[in-house]
Amino acid sequence: MAIVRGQKSNESDANTSTPATSWTTAPAAGSKVIVWLWGSSTATPTMSDNGSPSRTFTLAASKTDATNTLGIWIFYGDDVRPSGTYTVTATFGAANSFSIGGLAYTGVVAGGPEATNNNTGTGTSVSSGAVTGTGAEDLYAGGFVDNANGPDTITTGGGFTEEFELADGTTFDEGGGADKIGVTGSQTASWTLTNSRTWSSCIACWLAQSVGGLGSIRPGLTWQRYYWKGIRHPWWRAAEPIVTAPAVSLVAGSSYPRNPNRNR
Repeated sequence: MAIVRGQKSNESDANTSTPATSWTTAPAAGSKVIVWLWGSSTATPTMSDNGSPSRTFTLAASKTDATNTLGIWIFYGDDVRPSGTYTVTATFGAANSFSIGGLAYTGVVAGGPEATNNNTGTGTSVSSGAVTGTGAEDLYAGGFVDNANGPDTITTGGGFTEEFELADGTTFDEGGGADKIGVTGSQTASWTLTNSRTWSSCIACWLAQSVGGLGSIRPGLTWQRYYWKGIRHPWWRAAEPIVTAPAVSLVAGSSYPRNPNRNR
C-alpha cells in the first residue's frame, strides 16, 4: 500500500511549557501522525492529542545538545480519532522556546520505526545520519535544531521535503522537520545553512502497510500452505505480523488435518 501524506498542522512557535500544534482541517480518522518538536530543552516531554479517544504519542527519535540546551524530537501517534479542532500537545516541566508541527499519513504501519539515527556537528552542512528502510515504499522523517542567534537561509537536501521550518534564531530556536515517502534503502535527511552553526539532528523510518491481511500470498497458495506451522517463507513481506498456525494432527485413515479445537 502506498504511503500518502494527509493533512498538515499549523506550525507553532512559542515560549511555553506546553507547546501545541493544531490542524485547520483534521486528519482522517485512523491516520498515523508524525510530530516534529524542537527547542530550548534537553528533557524529553510527554505528548498526547485531544482526540476521542485521546492518543498518547510515543518518541521515535531524538537528539539533544547539553552545551547549548537544545533538543529535537520526533514523535508518532497511531490510529488518531480527531474531535473538534484536532490538537497535539507536548508537556515539559518548564517554559522555554519551542517549535512544533505535525503531519498525518495513511498507508504506514502502526507502531515504532524500523530504524533510527541521530547526529550532531558544527558547520553549514546538517546531516541526520543514514537509516536503511527494508520495505519497498518507506516513510522517512528527519529534523534538526541549531544554536543560531540570527537568520539563515535553510536549504533541504537528500530529496526530502521540508514540512516545517524556522529560519531565524533571534526569538525562537532555528530548526526544521522534513520527510520523504515512497522510497527504500539508505536515506539521510540533510540541510544546508548560510552560516556555520552547532546543530543536532535525528531521523526515523517506517514501513508501508501491506495490502490487506493476505496481500502477499502468491496466486494458488492456500492459507494453510502459506502459514503452515508459522514458517516464514522468503516471499513474506516484512511488514506483516507473524501468524502462527494452530497445532494440527491427522484424522485417522486420511490425509486431512484435524483442528484440535473443533468439537467432534
